[in-house]
Amino acid sequence: MGHAIANYERFKREGVILKGVFDVDPLTVGTVIGSVVVKHMDELDEFIKANEIDIAILCVPREVGQKVATQVTELGVKGILNFSPLDLDVPSDVVVENVNITDSLFTLTYLLGE
Repeated sequence: MGHAIANYERFKREGVILKGVFDVDPLTVGTVIGSVVVKHMDELDEFIKANEIDIAILCVPREVGQKVATQVTELGVKGILNFSPLDLDVPSDVVVENVNITDSLFTLTYLLGE
Protein backbone atom coordinates (compact mmCIF):
# COMPACT_ATOMS: atom_id res chain seq x y z
CA MET A 1 0.00 0.00 0.00
CA GLY A 2 2.78 2.39 0.89
CA HIS A 3 4.50 1.80 -2.43
CA ALA A 4 1.32 2.62 -4.35
CA ILE A 5 0.80 5.83 -2.41
CA ALA A 6 4.43 6.91 -2.76
CA ASN A 7 4.21 6.38 -6.52
CA TYR A 8 0.84 8.11 -6.93
CA GLU A 9 1.45 10.70 -9.66
CA ARG A 10 -1.63 12.82 -8.94
CA PHE A 11 -0.11 14.02 -5.67
CA LYS A 12 2.57 15.88 -7.62
CA ARG A 13 0.02 17.34 -10.05
CA GLU A 14 -2.08 18.60 -7.14
CA GLY A 15 0.89 20.10 -5.30
CA VAL A 16 1.16 17.43 -2.60
CA ILE A 17 4.84 16.83 -1.94
CA LEU A 18 5.85 13.48 -0.49
CA LYS A 19 8.90 14.27 1.60
CA GLY A 20 9.66 10.98 3.30
CA VAL A 21 8.96 7.27 3.33
CA PHE A 22 9.84 5.10 6.32
CA ASP A 23 10.00 1.36 6.96
CA VAL A 24 11.60 -1.16 9.29
CA ASP A 25 12.26 -3.83 6.67
CA PRO A 26 16.01 -3.95 5.97
CA LEU A 27 15.31 -4.98 2.37
CA THR A 28 13.20 -1.84 1.82
CA VAL A 29 15.28 0.73 3.71
CA GLY A 30 17.63 2.46 1.29
CA THR A 31 15.58 1.69 -1.80
CA VAL A 32 13.88 4.41 -3.82
CA ILE A 33 10.09 4.63 -4.01
CA GLY A 34 8.82 7.26 -6.38
CA SER A 35 11.55 9.84 -6.00
CA VAL A 36 12.18 9.30 -2.28
CA VAL A 37 14.80 7.16 -0.57
CA VAL A 38 13.19 4.96 2.09
CA LYS A 39 14.55 5.73 5.54
CA HIS A 40 14.44 3.57 8.66
CA MET A 41 11.73 4.33 11.20
CA ASP A 42 14.49 5.21 13.67
CA GLU A 43 15.03 8.37 11.59
CA LEU A 44 11.39 9.50 11.71
CA ASP A 45 11.62 11.87 14.69
CA GLU A 46 14.55 13.87 13.35
CA PHE A 47 13.07 13.94 9.86
CA ILE A 48 9.73 15.36 11.02
CA LYS A 49 11.46 17.98 13.16
CA ALA A 50 13.79 19.03 10.34
CA ASN A 51 11.12 19.14 7.63
CA GLU A 52 8.08 20.62 9.40
CA ILE A 53 5.77 17.78 8.38
CA ASP A 54 2.04 18.57 8.70
CA ILE A 55 0.50 15.34 7.42
CA ALA A 56 1.45 11.70 7.88
CA ILE A 57 0.12 8.83 5.81
CA LEU A 58 0.05 5.64 7.86
CA CYS A 59 0.25 2.32 6.03
CA VAL A 60 1.36 0.24 8.98
CA PRO A 61 0.14 -2.97 10.61
CA ARG A 62 -2.59 -2.71 13.23
CA GLU A 63 -0.12 -3.70 15.97
CA VAL A 64 1.96 -0.53 15.55
CA GLY A 65 -0.62 1.91 14.18
CA GLN A 66 -1.42 3.64 17.47
CA LYS A 67 2.25 3.81 18.44
CA VAL A 68 3.17 5.51 15.17
CA ALA A 69 0.17 7.86 15.36
CA THR A 70 1.17 8.90 18.88
CA GLN A 71 4.77 9.37 17.77
CA VAL A 72 3.93 11.65 14.83
CA THR A 73 1.35 13.71 16.71
CA GLU A 74 3.81 14.30 19.56
CA LEU A 75 6.16 15.66 16.89
CA GLY A 76 3.57 18.16 15.68
CA VAL A 77 1.80 16.38 12.81
CA LYS A 78 -1.76 17.75 12.61
CA GLY A 79 -3.28 15.46 9.98
CA ILE A 80 -3.18 11.71 9.45
CA LEU A 81 -4.39 9.76 6.45
CA ASN A 82 -4.87 6.40 8.11
CA PHE A 83 -4.76 3.19 6.07
CA SER A 84 -4.13 1.13 9.21
CA PRO A 85 -7.05 -1.08 10.24
CA LEU A 86 -7.81 0.63 13.53
CA ASP A 87 -9.37 3.79 14.91
CA LEU A 88 -6.65 6.05 16.21
CA ASP A 89 -6.74 7.87 19.52
CA VAL A 90 -5.21 11.29 18.83
CA PRO A 91 -5.36 14.74 20.43
CA SER A 92 -8.44 16.83 19.60
CA ASP A 93 -6.42 19.21 17.41
CA VAL A 94 -5.33 16.39 15.07
CA VAL A 95 -7.50 15.44 12.10
CA VAL A 96 -7.65 11.79 11.05
CA GLU A 97 -9.09 10.56 7.78
CA ASN A 98 -9.57 6.79 7.93
CA VAL A 99 -9.37 4.80 4.72
CA ASN A 100 -10.81 1.35 5.25
CA ILE A 101 -10.03 -0.86 2.28
CA THR A 102 -12.08 -3.79 3.65
CA ASP A 103 -15.21 -1.68 4.08
CA SER A 104 -14.79 -0.33 0.55
CA LEU A 105 -14.44 -3.84 -0.84
CA PHE A 106 -17.54 -5.03 1.03
CA THR A 107 -19.47 -2.02 -0.26
CA LEU A 108 -18.36 -2.76 -3.79
CA THR A 109 -19.34 -6.43 -3.61
CA TYR A 110 -22.71 -5.46 -2.11
CA LEU A 111 -23.35 -2.97 -4.92
CA LEU A 112 -22.44 -5.64 -7.45
CA GLY A 113 -24.99 -7.95 -5.82
CA GLU A 114 -22.53 -10.66 -4.96
